[in-house]
Amino acid sequence: MHANCFLKSTLRCRTLRGLCTALRLAFTALVLAGAPASAATINQVTGTNGLGVANAPCGMAPGFNIQEIDNGPVGGGFSSSGSNCSVSVSATAGGGVATVTATYQKDTGSSVQGRVGATASSSYEIVLIAPSGYTGGKIPFSFGADVSGTTSAYAASLSRFGGRASGATLTAQIGFTGFTSNFSTVTMTDTASASAAASANLSQPVDTDTDSLGATLQTGVAMIDPTRRLTIGMSLSAGAGANGHADFDALAIVDAANSLTFASGRPAFDLPPGWSVDVADANIFDNVWYDPRAVPEARASWLIAMAGLAACLSGRRVRRGRE
Repeated sequence: MHANCFLKSTLRCRTLRGLCTALRLAFTALVLAGAPASAATINQVTGTNGLGVANAPCGMAPGFNIQEIDNGPVGGGFSSSGSNCSVSVSATAGGGVATVTATYQKDTGSSVQGRVGATASSSYEIVLIAPSGYTGGKIPFSFGADVSGTTSAYAASLSRFGGRASGATLTAQIGFTGFTSNFSTVTMTDTASASAAASANLSQPVDTDTDSLGATLQTGVAMIDPTRRLTIGMSLSAGAGANGHADFDALAIVDAANSLTFASGRPAFDLPPGWSVDVADANIFDNVWYDPRAVPEARASWLIAMAGLAACLSGRRVRRGRE
């Protein structure tokens, strides 16, 4: 009887250990999906309509400015239409991802000119994890990011018209600011951009232009004090617009839905051997960035995994106490 009870108890323990292991793995996966963190994080998206002109075009759509501090990803956008024209923009930021889109369309007969734009940006304050043998001093630091997107412009006219009819731009920037000593700071950045422009006239009644942006951005290397504040930034901006001449059709599009992200397939930050970093708001764990869009269903099970993990940890504390 005693042996049978011992066997049942052993099986229960093994089953519990297996369940706890599975729940810990599930918890880890959910953390990688975008758990909140304690480090200072600012995600912001903005959108503008009528930038650079006296009146906002195409239905007077409002712009937007949405900012979240230590509170997860943000997103915004608008679309509007007016007399022979339409505009739309969107932007998202958070989890180590920034996306933007912008569209401006104007048909013949509309003399409204203007431009729409969108920007998505994130700022992460990070804390480096030192190896056990670190005794002080500066270390080299840099990081990279991947960016992709397209710009396109189209113009068509049956009358005499010269000059640019439509244009689209896409710009990505990354950078960091750290301390080289107690009193001096250092900033390293890298920027990449793509642009398209189209014009139409009697000699060239139809014109199209496209450009694509597919690049790995890389900051310069700086010797920083790893015990001081270190801030990482990434920003993606799009703009699309058209000239106000009434005798042409114009279309400008920016599509950067595939976005700006921390580098994949390599460490998120370039650190000396033994150093690491966790930035939960950016989905970086042990210096590896995990795309939060890869596991969209995970958040729905967050509370279940948390409860299961808490039960497992409680059970482990009890067993240690008995030992």
